[in-house]
Amino acid sequence: CLALNNQTMQLKLNGQRSCHLLLIVVLLFLLCIALRQSVQDRLASKQMIDHRLLIIVPFRDRFSELSAFLPYMSKFLNDRHRPHHVIVVDQCDSFRFNRGALLNVGFLEHGCSDCDYMALHDVDLLPNHSSIDYPFPPDKGGYDVLHVTPPYLHPQYHYKEYMGGILLLTREAFAKSGGFSNLFWGWGREDDEFRLRLMEAGLSIGRLRNLSSGTASFVHLHDPRRHARDSRIVGNQRELTFRRDRTSGMDSLRYRVTRRYSLAIDGAQPASVVCVHLHCDTGVTPYCAV
Repeated sequence: CLALNNQTMQLKLNGQRSCHLLLIVVLLFLLCIALRQSVQDRLASKQMIDHRLLIIVPFRDRFSELSAFLPYMSKFLNDRHRPHHVIVVDQCDSFRFNRGALLNVGFLEHGCSDCDYMALHDVDLLPNHSSIDYPFPPDKGGYDVLHVTPPYLHPQYHYKEYMGGILLLTREAFAKSGGFSNLFWGWGREDDEFRLRLMEAGLSIGRLRNLSSGTASFVHLHDPRRHARDSRIVGNQRELTFRRDRTSGMDSLRYRVTRRYSLAIDGAQPASVVCVHLHCDTGVTPYCAV
C-alpha cells in the first residue's frame, strides 16, 4: 500500500510539473506574439512618421463642402497617424473652373518641404470606410501612383479609364509626369488625360481594392446644378478634350497669386489657402471665358 501511495504521489508531482511547464510555454508563446506585434506597430508607426502627405484641393466657391472637408479629413488622417498638410487652391478669376491647372499650382506653391507624397483630392469626396487609408504609394504594392477612388468605388463615375476623385502619388511621380494639361476649362476629362501622361512616363499605377462596401465607400457631396456653367460643352470643346495635350503642362502654366492665408474650421488642423488668377489664351481655348 505504501509503495502504491508513493507511486500515486509521484504521478501527481509529475502531472503538476507538466502543467506548470505547459503554462510557462503558453505564456512565453503569448509574450512572443505580443512583442512581435509591438515591434510591427512601432515599425509601421515609424514608417508613417517618415512620410508626410500633402493634400492639394482644387477649389472655387464651395465653402459648404470645404467646411465639411477640412474637419473630417483632419480627424480621418490623425486617426491613422498620417502627418499631413492641406493646401486649398482657390480659383479667384472669372474664367471657368480649371481643375488641372489648379492642381499644378498646388504642386508649385504648397510650401511643405518635408511632404514627400501627395493626394490630389476633390473637395466633395469623403472616405467612408474604416479600412481606407492614405499610405505612401510605394509602401502599398510598390506603386508610384495609387488611385483611391477607382470606378468600382466612386459614387458617380464608373467607366473603366476613370482616374479622378482622389489620387495618391509621390512628388517625384508628379514631377516626372509633367503635371496636368492647362487646357481643360470646365469639369471633366483632365484626369483621363493625366492618366495617359502617367503611363507615358512609365509610372506604375495601382488601385484601391478589397472593399466590400463598393460605391458606398465614399460620400459624394457634389451637386452639378450649383455650377452649371462649368458643366456646359461649348463649340469644339469635346473634341479638344479627348486629345492628348502635348503643348501645355506644369512648366507652361501662367498664373498670379493674389492672396495667401491660413484657414482653420471647427478645430481642424489649419489649411493653407492660395487664391490664384489663371491665364487663358482665348485663341487656343475660347471656351474658358464663356
